[in-house]
Amino acid sequence: MKVFASLTLLLILSGCSPDGIAPAQQELSASGLSHKNAVALPANPSNPEDFIGTLYAELLQEYELLNTKPSTLPLLIQQGETLAWANADFLALEDLSAYDPIGVANVQAYQNINTADLRSHLSSGYSTVAKDIYVALATELTAVKANDGNYQEACEAIMATEGLIIAAPNLTATERHAMLMTSSIMRNAVYQDGRKRKRDRDWEWMTGHYAATANGALESSPQALLLSFVTDLYND
Repeated sequence: MKVFASLTLLLILSGCSPDGIAPAQQELSASGLSHKNAVALPANPSNPEDFIGTLYAELLQEYELLNTKPSTLPLLIQQGETLAWANADFLALEDLSAYDPIGVANVQAYQNINTADLRSHLSSGYSTVAKDIYVALATELTAVKANDGNYQEACEAIMATEGLIIAAPNLTATERHAMLMTSSIMRNAVYQDGRKRKRDRDWEWMTGHYAATANGALESSPQALLLSFVTDLYND
């Protein structure tokens, strides 16, 4: 099942050619997975920011190994920061000093957001074109769920969006950088949900996580990683 109609239309309207989507973004198979520490992770070599998604997956894996999970939101934020500051790859981020400690209100602002509300929760720092792309992906994921789709179909939709982001001529460099980080994080988050935590794929719940990741990515990579981490796990 292919559900890329709205993405294809958006690609045409934004002045991109379908040829701009790299072959690696057309299909996901076992050979399309990278491996780190013997754990399979979804990879997109065409995304220059894909290491951010891999780092996000590392943080989730380290969290899953904890014997005791945080029982409150403040403790979850604290735990996320503890894991991050113990991770060498996180400490090596070029914009680490830009991290602004997350507060409870920062996370609660993204609760109970559905797909129809996504646009209004995206940062004003994004252009209309960027917001259109984000909304188109949310629409695709909603269609995947409505058709009882699997992880591969969700991942294909995200990878097709990454091709659109790379090819779109009317995004700023800042937007493109943030959007590719966001898509890489979300691709790994969906993978963890579907393959590891075995949670029902609730795209409506994930909309808040998606918006938080997108807005955090516009600030810095550590902001995207930790805000995404906390909003992902808060209602887990």
